[in-house]
Amino acid sequence: MKQFLLFVGLLLSLAAAAQKPGTVKGSLLDGTATSGRHPLDEATVTVMESKDSSLVSFALTSNSGYFEIKGLAPGDYYLLVTYQGFATLKKSFSVTAEKPVADLGDVSMTTAYKTLDNVVVTDVAPIKVKGDTVEYNAGSFKTKPNANVEDLLKKLPGVQVERDGTVKAQGENVQKVYVDGKEFFGNDPKLATKNLSADMVESVQVYDDMSDQAKFSKIDDGSRAKALNIKLKKDKKNGLFGRAMAAYGTNDRYDATLSLNRFKGNTQVSVIGAANNVNKQGFSFNDVIGAMGGFGGMMRGGGEGGGGMMGGMGGGQMMMGSRTGGGSGSAVPGMSSNSGGIARSLSGGVNYRDVWSPKLDVTSSLFYSNTRTNTMRQVRNQSLFNLAGYDSTAITNSRNNGVRDNENLRFNMRLEWRIDSMNSLLYTPAITLQHSDSYSEDTALTTAISGTKPEALALSSRNINESVRDGHSINQNLLWRHRFGRAGRTLTVGWTNTLNNSDGSGSVYAPTTYYKGSGSGFSIVQDQQAQQKTRAHNNLLSASYTEPIGRNKILEFNYAYTHNYSESDRKTMLYNPSTKQHDIVSRPQTNYFENTYTAHRAGANFRLQQRKYNFQVGMGAQVGELATHSIKAMGNKDTSVTLNYVNLFPTANFQYSFSRSKNLRVTYRGRTNQPSIAQLQDAPDFSNPLQVTTGNPGLGQEFVNTFNANFNTFQFLTFKYYAINLNVTQTSNKIVNAVDSLKLNPNDSIPRQLLRPENVQGAYTASLFFAYGAPIKALKGLNVTANTMGLYNRDVSLLYKVRSFNHTLVLTQTLGLNYNYKEKLDLGISGSLAYNKVTYGSQPSLNNDYLTQTYSADITWTLPKNFLIATDFDYFVNTGRAEGFNQKIPMWNASVGKQFLKGKQAEIRFSVNDLLNQNQSITRNTGINYVEDVQTNVLRRFFTVSLTYNLNRMAGKNMFSMPRQLERGTRNMRIGM
Repeated sequence: MKQFLLFVGLLLSLAAAAQKPGTVKGSLLDGTATSGRHPLDEATVTVMESKDSSLVSFALTSNSGYFEIKGLAPGDYYLLVTYQGFATLKKSFSVTAEKPVADLGDVSMTTAYKTLDNVVVTDVAPIKVKGDTVEYNAGSFKTKPNANVEDLLKKLPGVQVERDGTVKAQGENVQKVYVDGKEFFGNDPKLATKNLSADMVESVQVYDDMSDQAKFSKIDDGSRAKALNIKLKKDKKNGLFGRAMAAYGTNDRYDATLSLNRFKGNTQVSVIGAANNVNKQGFSFNDVIGAMGGFGGMMRGGGEGGGGMMGGMGGGQMMMGSRTGGGSGSAVPGMSSNSGGIARSLSGGVNYRDVWSPKLDVTSSLFYSNTRTNTMRQVRNQSLFNLAGYDSTAITNSRNNGVRDNENLRFNMRLEWRIDSMNSLLYTPAITLQHSDSYSEDTALTTAISGTKPEALALSSRNINESVRDGHSINQNLLWRHRFGRAGRTLTVGWTNTLNNSDGSGSVYAPTTYYKGSGSGFSIVQDQQAQQKTRAHNNLLSASYTEPIGRNKILEFNYAYTHNYSESDRKTMLYNPSTKQHDIVSRPQTNYFENTYTAHRAGANFRLQQRKYNFQVGMGAQVGELATHSIKAMGNKDTSVTLNYVNLFPTANFQYSFSRSKNLRVTYRGRTNQPSIAQLQDAPDFSNPLQVTTGNPGLGQEFVNTFNANFNTFQFLTFKYYAINLNVTQTSNKIVNAVDSLKLNPNDSIPRQLLRPENVQGAYTASLFFAYGAPIKALKGLNVTANTMGLYNRDVSLLYKVRSFNHTLVLTQTLGLNYNYKEKLDLGISGSLAYNKVTYGSQPSLNNDYLTQTYSADITWTLPKNFLIATDFDYFVNTGRAEGFNQKIPMWNASVGKQFLKGKQAEIRFSVNDLLNQNQSITRNTGINYVEDVQTNVLRRFFTVSLTYNLNRMAGKNMFSMPRQLERGTRNMRIGM
């Protein structure tokens, strides 16, 4: 806590030291008005340095036309004022120590007139407001040479970029990133922000994106998401642009990236590629076979999290604690986005955009990724279990070594056919192929404390787990949109089709020794192989009709038909000592299961839209039928179960715009969650002999109520933003894994657990988030950000037939400061304090609270003769964990580089990762009946030398003939690679 208070004091001291006395103010008026001089509100007023026209500060005028810009140092400036429909105004002024306030009084603007073609206006406003869109002029926010879009976004007021590449705008997560209004490699934001160069960007637009249906009908359907649109410079839309980087270092560490763009009019082709073994992953992984589920624990081998044996469906380590409900965790990340393990990543893809005709647009992409993660974990787990009729505490210390390969190939396309002014067709297919191969080996020792008895060794185990799995997913969406002659009257018909297939095989070899109180014991060996096939085919047909019933009132009627079919075929074979083959059928674990869900849903919504506010209320009713069919090898039992559901789906949305930059949005909705095929399939899984899992064919569906209130204000005059978000989620009939004791026969003395999904009541979560950000205009380039978050979760479980509640409280405070000085110095300082408190209703011995403190600094300094020095430092402090896991971890990276060639097109850099060789990854996880601390291997100190080359060939030139200087640079790049 002392470190955090000192850090806050440092930030406040820096902010106080940044004060400057100069001010310019005035009132902007319409000089062309004949009936009085009217004020011009929300005009852009920019202060520029007279000597070099560099940007100093900017603001928007108030409703009365008033503007005031503070924090100016003594000097000569000029005011640049822009307003739509008026000529750009330029007015000089000075600030001195004797006269720090420049009062310009009334400033008049005149109507804009067309000028001759040879007149060029070079002064451009740094920011514009167009309705609900904020547009930043990229040229007004300088970045260091060879910067990417992510570096540019860090400079924009009201925009934040997290360490993992997540972008926030005005306090909200950016969910979509477009390039010139089109998708870039599907909908993966990181592929755009990390692979496009900042010097290609003309402007960045921030807005709330709507659904395709809302864009067509011009009616807000409430499905908004914060989005960025990256507008490219006109001269960058015809040419060849790109960047290549190659690095190699000690311990055979390597990192190479390639980004190449060939634009010619409407035809745009982008190629990207990357290869590294330093835990960099600039893309989002699409795990289709993990989403299909059904294969149980053997699919959870190495690299998927410590204590996989404790997972809901088995596999991994021999521990008694069970992950029977939502828990919480806090990780101490290392240098990269991967907080544990060492990963090798290969990826590459191509993105294609074109206009095939005036009515047909196409966007498509193909992306391939291959990752291999080697993981070594040390885990301490404390849990409760029922032994011989009374509760016991088990403490398990284990080690896990694992390797996991994941290979993905995904294809996305978007075809939009504008048939005529009233009709359009939108077709968006997506295909994903995935291969997964994993191996893990776990060893564990468990000691038990029962009542007043002393701690004693309970069991020792070893688990070798191997699995191979292949799967594919095909998704198709077809949307026909028709707009009638009357505004607001629309008809939309859609079809969504999904096909998921998965084939897996795996093996488990798990010898376990169980010790009696006397110290003697006996051993059991689980040696089995299993194969499983899962198939799923889902269809959704939907229709929506809107009818205006007044100037601003609309009724919507909708209908949806759902038909989902899935099947799972699992076969498990045990080892036969006589034949030395796995040829004995494990009848309890061999099962064929199929599931069909059919539903009809109809609903109506009423919307009222006004200039300042709009609201929507609606109700949907759904009749559904869930039919399951199971064929068990045990007793050749054939079972069918049919369940019928009737659900109501209330919705309500309210949005009030106090102004263009101040908005309140309140939403409520109810929805159902159907049980998965893995939760329904009643075939017990004995791959963990101490923790048997099975499904429940009679499982009911969940119903989730969600309430959200969000308030955002963005003050264009000061560029301060505030965001407050309240979210409450309550789940009825929540599906949890009930934990109970299991005896295979009356003489079975092994303390087995049985995990079986059940429906329980009483779970809810509430969270409150506050974000603040502002530039400190007293010092150009200085920005401060602060985030406060509180979360309370009450989870519910069934432990040995007793309903139990866990309570989790999480409080987090972060504070950050970013400073940029004339493209020479980039400085970022941040600090975070996270407090976690977990209380167990029926198991107070597991109660725990702990703190995580994080302090970071990031500096880039440009020296004369194009030398660059960069360093970042992170300091992690953990308290409240188990012995050996309370660590203070300093993480220091540094580099020095030199830019060369014409236009600084090339750069050579020497870097060191983890200079102090102290990097670690420590995580605490909590669940219904366990607390565990996990330490995972990470990258430690290594050195690299890298070479970066930027290609920028304008249209009209021979793109494939290079001057000798560039040829030498290319040869050097090949040598470096």
